[in-house]
Amino acid sequence: MSARRTRPQAGERANRVIEAGAGTGKTTAIVCHVLDMLLHDPEADPERIVLTTFTEKAAAEIADRIREALGDIDATIDDDPRWPSNRPSPAYRVKPEGIKVARVAAARHLQQIDRLRAQTIHSFCQSLLRLYPIEAGLPAQFRIIEGYERNRVLDEIWSEWLEEELSEDADPMWIEQWQILYRQYTNLDRIREAIFPLAARADLLRDEELTLGDPGRVIRALREMIDVVRTLQPDAVANVPQASLDAAAWLRAHEPPASDWIGEWIEWSPPFERILETTTFRKRGYPGCDELHAMRGDEKKRPALFPLLRSHRVAVALREVALRFTTFLARAKEELGAVDFDDLLSLTAELLDDRRVLAEIRARYDHIFVDEFQDTDRVQAKIVDLLARGDDGELVEGRITVVGDPKQSIY
Repeated sequence: MSARRTRPQAGERANRVIEAGAGTGKTTAIVCHVLDMLLHDPEADPERIVLTTFTEKAAAEIADRIREALGDIDATIDDDPRWPSNRPSPAYRVKPEGIKVARVAAARHLQQIDRLRAQTIHSFCQSLLRLYPIEAGLPAQFRIIEGYERNRVLDEIWSEWLEEELSEDADPMWIEQWQILYRQYTNLDRIREAIFPLAARADLLRDEELTLGDPGRVIRALREMIDVVRTLQPDAVANVPQASLDAAAWLRAHEPPASDWIGEWIEWSPPFERILETTTFRKRGYPGCDELHAMRGDEKKRPALFPLLRSHRVAVALREVALRFTTFLARAKEELGAVDFDDLLSLTAELLDDRRVLAEIRARYDHIFVDEFQDTDRVQAKIVDLLARGDDGELVEGRITVVGDPKQSIY
């Protein structure tokens, strides 16, 4: 386990990044940091400390151990207050010069330790939304839907949306996108299975900086390769395999699209794709032969180029359809006064874009601990980062401690 201090200054607490693998004492490290803060200041308010972790069980365990540690310090009758008090090598030991203050602090904090905010990031976000429901665009008594109720609500909203999405007066572009998806997924249930996970990450769908790549690059590469293959003639190069000559003859007889419109290339390509799929190009190293291999692709090294174009068109259609569903879904849940766990995060991130609200929330907390930081997604990271900074945009010294193991990251 290792710790890195951010902008350390003499006599002040510093921000910390603690990298620790499983079983190396992450929870103990967090308890010691919180304990140290509380024992040095009898007037400290536990409610101004936020401690988030991945599960309610883990949050409860940390809170219990902090209470246990304060109890050990408070109950110690010798001149060596420590935690755990029954071990020869305790995790935390009060320095002799701080014993008097630590005893007073331990006794005081034991009376109010239940105010310590040990919770999941979702619970923390819910508490913020309860404080600012109007600013977050929510009814004051919004409800959390999860489990069976969430599935039922999503199914009902999906059915309502489909009726609107596929109505007789629907936009022709919408119908074309659905045709693309239906050819790929073959039924509505599979399309829904593809859309629902995307709807859960609406922040990524709406991020205009995230692209699906440039199909024009693939098309331009295809055109260059086709131009080379079309030059193959029986007498141009000795010993050119007949399969390559046949492919070149087909390409000379069937002009590829002149534009970079992906739809034209997808419509033109099937006969040539069948040639690529059913023909064995045994020899390589001739002009045009390598290009045929490149267009066909290699499962181990590179993708086939024409299926790549179709995949891109499906991805574009899926994103557009999913975006429309997320907009409808958000509106429907707003009408129901309901939010799910994903909404707790996204709505909090949007709430913190309000500078007045952000300043007020920052003023409520002195320190933020984040456990299992390696599992923090971009929305959670935005929330933590905003709260760790001051009004000048700089990290506030001593406000943030993150603990995690990068090797176990799920993102």
